[in-house]
Amino acid sequence: MSGEKDSYIRPLLFVKRAEIEKYLKGQGISWVTDSTNEETEYTRNKIRHQIIPVIEEINPQAVSCIGRAAENMWKIEEYLQEQTDILYRKYVKKTGDTFCIAKECFSEKEIMQSYLIMRVLEQASKGKKNITATHIEAVRRLFKGRTGASVSLAWGLTANQVYGDVHIQSRKEEENGIYTLEWETFPYEKQQIPEKTYTKWFDYDKIRNSLSVRHRLQGDYLVVNQEGGRKKLKDYLIDCKIPRQERDKLTLLTDGSHILWVVGYRISEHYKVTSQTKQILKVQVKGVEENE
Repeated sequence: MSGEKDSYIRPLLFVKRAEIEKYLKGQGISWVTDSTNEETEYTRNKIRHQIIPVIEEINPQAVSCIGRAAENMWKIEEYLQEQTDILYRKYVKKTGDTFCIAKECFSEKEIMQSYLIMRVLEQASKGKKNITATHIEAVRRLFKGRTGASVSLAWGLTANQVYGDVHIQSRKEEENGIYTLEWETFPYEKQQIPEKTYTKWFDYDKIRNSLSVRHRLQGDYLVVNQEGGRKKLKDYLIDCKIPRQERDKLTLLTDGSHILWVVGYRISEHYKVTSQTKQILKVQVKGVEENE
């Protein structure tokens, strides 16, 4: 087992207490013992004072054996995490608040499926603790289900089966099912436009009508390339494999029937900032962190 974790280094992790005390005595150095170390109300002390002595009666080398086994388990864990990194890059795609796990991952060993799902749940829940085998198995079962099947998980997460893939979502707070958007305008001075999910920048002078924030309507479309090619919003959502039950819940920023932004997804090519832009409209989902 490594004696280092994050920013902590534990140089004495592999040294027995008796060895430390012998050294201190030889150097004439006194030490202080925490009185709580003798209290068996704590699990660690109960193991140290009551369980380990019994085990050592059976096998005097028991503690050393446990230590070697723990070290081997740590090496195995490191390897599995490295493999999970590879599978995450291969099978997981993040779009907006949605983590999509490709159905092809179901061909991997079951242990690696579980590790991959664990990683996605950690990402989607922003590092929340107490992810259990029950949560992981609930997601695994979705791969065998039908399109539209879903399961509610902890921390406000929902997993859905979509055409064989599994989508795990973490929803932000919405008002009446629509995100609250904040915006400002300012001159474009050739500043760099960053890539963010919940903040977008538009060429303000290309907007022809009053802006509206709403759900989708018949006739909505986006411009999807620089040549001005149009795509019906419905077709775009199908291409993105957004579940049918989610499509009517999406927040849209619109200029008439022309969609500036499918919030959490893409913007229309027509409104992108270019070298010809004079005025910028910056739009951000209220309540999100600045770097999202």
